[in-house]
Amino acid sequence: MFSKINDWLNTRFSKPEVGVLVCVVIIGIIIMFIKVEETPNPDTLKFIPERELDLENNVFLNKNDDIKSYPLAEELFSIEGVKSILLDNDFISITKNSKESWEFLKTIITVSYTHLTLPTSDLV
Repeated sequence: MFSKINDWLNTRFSKPEVGVLVCVVIIGIIIMFIKVEETPNPDTLKFIPERELDLENNVFLNKNDDIKSYPLAEELFSIEGVKSILLDNDFISITKNSKESWEFLKTIITVSYTHLTLPTSDLV
């Protein structure tokens, strides 16, 4: 399957390194699916990854909390506009600042989550 994708990309791009870069992104999207659901609060979305988070307990975190033991929360709070996070084994609920737009944040959050949690071996 990967050779077919690579062949297709190489016929569409003049530089092979561009095809390889795009292939990694495509493979990452194929491997990790994240469902996004609205909540009653328009500033909060629920992100449901296909893989569990492997937490002992769910945890609610604000930006000013001690988050050093939660690498995923550190990554998500580095995104401008993220106000609070609820981590659960089955989902991540994120509340944004009311001034921010979900159109931009949804993409950054899903890419950050995928980058942090997807094993490198899945991309090879």
